[in-house]
Amino acid sequence: MKLAFFSNTYRPFTGGVTRSIDTFRREFEARGHAVHLFVPRFKGYEEHDERVYRVPSIPKFNHTDFSLPLPFSLKVRNIFGKLRPDLVHAQHPFFLGEMGMHLGKNRNLPIVLTYHTQYEQYSHYAPVDSALVKRWIINVCNSFCNLCDLVVAPCQDIREMLMQRGVGTRIEVIPTGVDLSAYGHPDRHWLRETFGLSRDQKILLHVGRLAKEKNLEFLFHAVSRAMTGDAKLVLLVAGMGDQVPRLKELSETLGIAARVIFHGHMEPVELVNAYAGADLFVFSSKTETQGLVVLESMTAGTPAVAVDAPGVRDMIRDGVNGYLCPEDEERFAERIRQLTGSPETRTAFSHAAKEAAARYSASAMAERMLQEYAELLRQPPDTLNPEIHHFNILKGLLREAVRGAQS
Repeated sequence: MKLAFFSNTYRPFTGGVTRSIDTFRREFEARGHAVHLFVPRFKGYEEHDERVYRVPSIPKFNHTDFSLPLPFSLKVRNIFGKLRPDLVHAQHPFFLGEMGMHLGKNRNLPIVLTYHTQYEQYSHYAPVDSALVKRWIINVCNSFCNLCDLVVAPCQDIREMLMQRGVGTRIEVIPTGVDLSAYGHPDRHWLRETFGLSRDQKILLHVGRLAKEKNLEFLFHAVSRAMTGDAKLVLLVAGMGDQVPRLKELSETLGIAARVIFHGHMEPVELVNAYAGADLFVFSSKTETQGLVVLESMTAGTPAVAVDAPGVRDMIRDGVNGYLCPEDEERFAERIRQLTGSPETRTAFSHAAKEAAARYSASAMAERMLQEYAELLRQPPDTLNPEIHHFNILKGLLREAVRGAQS
């Protein structure tokens, strides 16, 4: 198969969507399929992959690390026409996702969308009324989903949410998998040696983008409570984002700055070693559709304490391979103390976490996705959804603005 992926974000920007694209692409191409990527251009980043096509974009949009792609390009249209792909897989329901849909439907190709993100949870980035933006985003996403031939949900919670919102397109749950071979022989001493931590210190690890929607202020407050009862606890934060100054200030205010390490970006090999060397993974986000970093930690045998929210419920069995907690600082802190204070419990959870994670291998998830592609390609072209929208983002915003004015 020749596949065309359209994504609003990709390298050098790191995150769950980028890792998902790379994971599936690697597995697909190992099986002889060709994956071509249409992604934003990032200022100062030089592309050397002949199957990655950079679309003109606005850099540092709204003072973030994102490049905003401009989904109108005659050059991209010509490239797409020469490629003659078999299927379009959009990674977002707007901007380049819309470009992919237009190009694909004009050639009567199947359109697939992976619903990576609870987009309405990011409305705080918009410079207008947040409630209006949330309604608008939901409307745009539902409309796009209903124009696709298949929607892929990374977890069961997201599938149920989309169905409740009126999405009628077939929805299949296919998470992003993990390359189990990368976790075969991690260096479990790397983390302590690199950061000068002693054997008796207990390392809490958090990996991810340090942004407002990740609920990190709650995490720091909960970890602070856990640290009050255990002088050996330290927190290592791997990731970058605009909340770094705020979180450093908060750690000073809470009196835990000497026990919090901000590291920034980690390379893939370093991440595996970090997961494997930590005592416990801590995660507080409520906006995930999968929580890939939790799965990666479990693959390394490190159990997690996480806020009970969509994206992690499919992976963590509370009290078996980790803990799911309400958004309660003391409850979260108590779960941290329970696992770090009982080597026997942690060992049992570690074994169970690795067993659970093994079901999410990259190979198995890729095979499931390829089966869905094949099923779509077996359909007669006249059974595919022929409808397409134009300027749906703008129309949706105007519609919600009118509703807001009338209410």
